[in-house]
Amino acid sequence: MTLTVLLLLCASIALGDTHPVQSSDWYKYGCPLGWNTYGSRCFKYVKAKRSWADSALNCMALGGSLASVHSLLEYKFIQALILETTGKLPSTWLGGYDAVVEGRWMWSDGSSFDYTNWNTGEPNDAGVGEDCLQMDASQEKSWFDVPCKYAFASLCSRRM
Repeated sequence: MTLTVLLLLCASIALGDTHPVQSSDWYKYGCPLGWNTYGSRCFKYVKAKRSWADSALNCMALGGSLASVHSLLEYKFIQALILETTGKLPSTWLGGYDAVVEGRWMWSDGSSFDYTNWNTGEPNDAGVGEDCLQMDASQEKSWFDVPCKYAFASLCSRRM
């Protein structure tokens, strides 16, 4: 994707376009700088460890929301992105939660909760208030319901 943007910029200059691409225009050519493309969405891994709510607010400040996942291929992309970014597969917040109605999982971006990747026995609401979705990216079936106050890295997403 970056090569495509560079080629478009070079072609624009070569053809005499006197209006260079502004930093605010990068979204027109795919994902903003620092974001990674998958399908029609952009993803950004955020290393800073925060609670689920603070992670969700941070993603909103970046122009997105905590990421939703809609297929195994998308999940594999996310695992690869985190591994490439960090060199490991740490626990990471996704946008799933069931704080409104226990057992009714929703995505914070409002999309359909149409794919799951729960670990065996999850979600189990063990203890009190396990209402947020944490992925342990090192495992195949890696989603867990955990207390939202825990501090993890996060994955943000946004539409192109």
